[in-house]
Amino acid sequence: MLVRRASWSYVSSSRSFSSFTSSSFLKCGDVLKQAQVFTDADVLAYSRMSHDTNPLHFDPEWAKAAGFNDRVVPGMLVASLFPRTIASNFELYMFLKHYTSSCRCTSESR
Repeated sequence: MLVRRASWSYVSSSRSFSSFTSSSFLKCGDVLKQAQVFTDADVLAYSRMSHDTNPLHFDPEWAKAAGFNDRVVPGMLVASLFPRTIASNFELYMFLKHYTSSCRCTSESR
């Protein structure tokens, strides 16, 4: 049931795109690409949830003094693209088969 809820909660974003089609098969050396524009609101919402108050994410002058061109998006916010990138590049059943084949539900995990 958890897997079904997770698959139905996927929401497509108009601010992103993926580089593969679902009919593609990966080979060693292939690269999956996904672009996403993170807004100030995205970074602020993530910061509130994660309690990440690093000035690199909010203060352009601080970021420039640290050697960056502008503010830096939190790494874990960027990493949140990984599941969408993977899921958008494979048939859903292949994705679920891979990730559920080693899962075992016990009464404690329900």
